[in-house]
Amino acid sequence: MMRAFSVVKDVFAKDGLLISLSSAVVYTCMKKYPIEGDVYVVGIFTNNGRKFKSVYAFQNVMTEEEFDNCFKDAKHMSELAY
Repeated sequence: MMRAFSVVKDVFAKDGLLISLSSAVVYTCMKKYPIEGDVYVVGIFTNNGRKFKSVYAFQNVMTEEEFDNCFKDAKHMSELAY
C-alpha cells in the first residue's frame, strides 16, 4: 500500500492525473511487466483522487494545499462537475 501512495504523486507529476489509491495499484501492476511487441495494455481507473484529500495529507503524500493545487490543475477534472 505504501507504494500506492508514492505512485499517486508520481502519476500527477508525470501525467497530470489526480488518481485514487486503487487506481495507483492498477497503474503499478500495469508497469510491473515489460510490454513487448505490438500490443496494448489497458488499465481502468475507476475513480479519481478527489475524495482522498485528508488521507493523502495524513499519509504525507501531499499537503492539503498541494492537493488543492493538484485538484485545480488536474487535466481530467471537469470544471462543471466540481
